Amino acid sequence: MNNENYLTDSIKKYVKHMRQERLSKRTIEMYVWVVNQLAKVDTRLYRLSNETIQSFILESESGSAQNISINALKKFFYVNHPEKRIKVFIRPRKERKLIEVMTQKEVMSIINSIEHPKQKAIISGLYFHGFRLNELLNLKYSHIDREKNLILIREGKGAKDRYVPLNKYWIEYLKAFAKFAGHKKGYDGFIFRPYSESSVRAVLKTKAQKLGIKKKVYPHLLRDCYATHLLQQGIDTRFIQEILGHENIRTTQKYLHVSAVNISEIALKIA
Repeated sequence: MNNENYLTDSIKKYVKHMRQERLSKRTIEMYVWVVNQLAKVDTRLYRLSNETIQSFILESESGSAQNISINALKKFFYVNHPEKRIKVFIRPRKERKLIEVMTQKEVMSIINSIEHPKQKAIISGLYFHGFRLNELLNLKYSHIDREKNLILIREGKGAKDRYVPLNKYWIEYLKAFAKFAGHKKGYDGFIFRPYSESSVRAVLKTKAQKLGIKKKVYPHLLRDCYATHLLQQGIDTRFIQEILGHENIRTTQKYLHVSAVNISEIALKIA
């Protein structure tokens, strides 16, 4: 068996299987990267011992990176070598880190300080709807239902569609950007593309530093802020789970640790 042909053919088969499972493009790229890294040890992956594979996985320091490697390799061997029983994958314990979210005042101070219409619409959109960045970048005007006040997220995480409530404050920012971009009625391309995550990160970091916000600020934090602030307003976790597109309620419940004090304060006010 030619080593190069084996690896190329195995990865093609692997990618085809993942596409059939409707995994996201980003996940597929990440899993293929893991396989290629392991192939640097030996391109004949079927010959690697369980101990060698486990040592490769443990080279990653973070638990989340180790879990990605485990998932990628288990799937690769399942697709290409179902007879190879991998028994040494030891799942690392999840690192429990409390999310240091911004207050609503801090988030709004960042949004209000942004002058560029595209940057303002993107960053406010992330916060006002709890979008993942790629979900916002894949948005089209046809996904926005003004009458029902809903936004359709097409193929979010896990390739699943879902609806999120349209925030009325965001509409004005979106109108300003549409005018700036020259989007006419009937335009149905992606609203915000081209735009990169690194650009959003850079804007957030710069604005936060200028405003004296000491917390680490990045695109996904706005989603965390959105969920936490909804909880602080007394919104039920099941509803938040549906909006965020979490498959497991436990993923949503991580925000309870952040907002516990505020929730008890809300309960006292109601009483």
